[in-house]
Amino acid sequence: MLVLEAKLVGKNWQYERLDEAIRAGQFVRNKCLA
Repeated sequence: MLVLEAKLVGKNWQYERLDEAIRAGQFVRNKCLA
């Protein structure tokens, strides 16, 4: 959901920040599940 909203308003630097945040979030989630 957030990604779709970000694509509507996002600029390039925002994409990079968002991508980093998503990767970090997935990493933390995987650590918690493992």
